[in-house]
This record gives sequence, C-alpha cells and structure tokens, in this order.
Amino acid sequence: MTSTASTVSSPGFTPRGQHLIDGAWLAGSGTFLSEPTEGAAQAFAIGGRAEVDRAAAAAERAFESYGASTRDERARFLEAIATAIEARGPAITAIGSRETGLPAARLEGERGRTVGQLRLFAGHIRAGDYLDRRQDAALPDRAPLPRPELRMIQRPLGPVAWPCSAPPTSRSPSPPPAGTRPRRSPPAAR
Repeated sequence: MTSTASTVSSPGFTPRGQHLIDGAWLAGSGTFLSEPTEGAAQAFAIGGRAEVDRAAAAAERAFESYGASTRDERARFLEAIATAIEARGPAITAIGSRETGLPAARLEGERGRTVGQLRLFAGHIRAGDYLDRRQDAALPDRAPLPRPELRMIQRPLGPVAWPCSAPPTSRSPSPPPAGTRPRRSPPAAR
C-alpha cells in the first residue's frame, strides 16, 4: 500500500479546492463557490465524468496491492486514518463549522464517532469477522444425493464507486437513487 501520511497528517490543513486523484491534485472542468456561514467563500473544483473515470481507474490499480494486503496491514491503514483525523481535529471542526453552521460540539461528536468506527472496523478486520467463514460438513449418507463438504469465505472483489448527485451549491450530496446497488462488495467487506 502507498502511504499518504505526509498528505493526511498535517494539523494545519487548508482545503485546496481540487480533487486528489491517483496522488495528484487536479482541477475539474470548472469551479463553484462554497457558501460558508461565516468567512470568505472558497472555490472548489467541479468533478465530471473524466474525473470519476480517472478515480475509478486509479482505485482499480490500487486494489491490486490493497486486495493482496494482510488483515493487519488493512487494520493499520484504518487506524492511521483515524489518527490523522484526530491530529487535524481542530482544523476539521473549524472548517466544518464555518461551512455548515453546525456547532463545534456536534462536529466533535461526529468526528469521535467516525474515529471510533474506523478503530472498531480495524478490530473486526484483525479478528477476521468480516470474512463470514462458514463450513458445512459433508453428508455422505444424505438422500437422495450425498452433499460434499461446503466452505465459504468472503473475498475482496475490488473498489466500489457510488455516485452522488449534488448540485454544486448543496452542502451535502443526495443519497443514491432508490433501487441502485454497488457493482461490487462494500468497502467494509474487503
């Protein structure tokens, strides 16, 4: 796995207003201005089909190494993300409060929940809980036909792309359309 610790761990984070795709900061096909509850607006890149396609291709390439990583490597990856979020806590809260108008206490609670879930999932990965291992013994005397031993285990298939259709001025993306399903297993199942 490629480390992004130098990118994600600096406490003095300032949004770039660009897309981070395949390790490069990219401008989109245009920009939109944020609508903060206080402070100056910031320009953010608009992502289109080209950016989504580039990100999906990069995710497929990254999965080749991530899919072969050990459970401990995956758990440490989630823990590193949690640690980076904690290191940026005050900056994340300040930006989030300015952009959404939510009180700092609410955002700190959300951040704590997110960090807690990342660490919880890291524990599940280490324990192998997500693999959903099953083994059914053979039944050689079963009628009308014998049943062979059956074994099942969840295996990673690849990245999931879940498009969000939010207008550029919307504060949060809309949920996926009803009835849509991801093409592959969700990230937690990897």
